[in-house]
Amino acid sequence: MIGRFFRKFYLHIVIWTILLLLPFITYLYQPDKIADFKPYSALSHLVNIVFLATHFYLHCYVVAPTYFFGRRKIFVLLMALGFATYVALNYCIVYFNPDGELAHLTKENILFVRLVIGPGIIYSLCMITSSMIFLYNEQARQKELNKQIALEKTTAELTMLKLQISPHFLFNTLNNIRWLIRKQSSDSEDTIVKLSEMLRYILYEVDGPKVELFKEIDHMRNFIALQTLRLPIQGNVALDI
Repeated sequence: MIGRFFRKFYLHIVIWTILLLLPFITYLYQPDKIADFKPYSALSHLVNIVFLATHFYLHCYVVAPTYFFGRRKIFVLLMALGFATYVALNYCIVYFNPDGELAHLTKENILFVRLVIGPGIIYSLCMITSSMIFLYNEQARQKELNKQIALEKTTAELTMLKLQISPHFLFNTLNNIRWLIRKQSSDSEDTIVKLSEMLRYILYEVDGPKVELFKEIDHMRNFIALQTLRLPIQGNVALDI
């Protein structure tokens, strides 16, 4: 599980690094364009990536788990607020651009595309991907929870099966012990000890997935010894292990 977590962690780093370096790939096969490199554009791209990454993980691990299933109105409101913040961020980037990008976009009548449609597509893709990862993790968590519930149910059923011998078996054994005490038999004390060991084994020794073999054998010996009390005098029981 730890290895899978680190593989996922490195995958996220690789993806965000690729997105961060994507605008600069053209410099690899067109090195002459390096002279046109604009630090403000690189800085604005970095701010965009940091904003999207922050909202991506906040949405995936905080907003969606808290509001997706129970409070949809708050979920939609937070999504709209995040989008409005992203639009405002892009407006600030355009407004403070020293190259006069705002005037150019206004002149070309594409300011709405640059500030709303473009960021809307990017932000939507980011949130959809984040939601898909959240739903996948939630489905995996639900499957694991169902497995745990099924395991606990099976364990409880096995425990009940082990304890099903208690009422009838205890009634017969206590009845036999009563007759041994009435007859002042020397076997009465030993019979009580065997019954006590059986109950201790059933209640405390069988909770785990495994039990030591010699304890299981001792348990069977005690069980057979107590059951032989019900047999007539000529009865004979042999245990071969």
